[in-house]
Amino acid sequence: MRNWLKLILFLSSYSPLFLIIAILNVNLNDIHKVKDIIPQDKIWLVAVMLALFILPNAILFYLIKRVKLFQPIREKTNTFINKNSDVMNYIVTYLIPFLSFNFDKLNQTIAFTILIFVLSIVYIHSNIFYINPILIISGYKIYEINDKYLLITKFTVKRDKKLKLYRIHDNVYVGDEDGSNN
Repeated sequence: MRNWLKLILFLSSYSPLFLIIAILNVNLNDIHKVKDIIPQDKIWLVAVMLALFILPNAILFYLIKRVKLFQPIREKTNTFINKNSDVMNYIVTYLIPFLSFNFDKLNQTIAFTILIFVLSIVYIHSNIFYINPILIISGYKIYEINDKYLLITKFTVKRDKKLKLYRIHDNVYVGDEDGSNN
């Protein structure tokens, strides 16, 4: 998988944080006019954060839909491990920005940007792009099957289940149940 695509998936995984930052920077108290919702000095920040919420997720779900146009491999589950709990470890990093970052100060904004940059490099090079809270929120489950595939799917995996696997990257697949008699 190309690094730009891994970057999009990283941004998708952090998109709930970007949405939260956008919400924290709008004025929802004592709204008299619609134009008063976003303070003038926060328009750029809110716009960027909303774009970082919407665009990567649109690309993520487009990718999941598009990959299913290709020929799947078929696999029968022998062993499987539910990996959804890995997402909880990942979400802990969301807490960091709430503890110290104030976007009213330029040095805090730069520090936050550096943090996101460093996290993106680690994410991209450690191939953990399947760990994504947006996938869990959207009803997907993550499994390791047969000690060799990471599976992103909407159904519950069981032993001896026939699967259709659509490759995203190396050993990461989007999967469906295989209803064929093969």
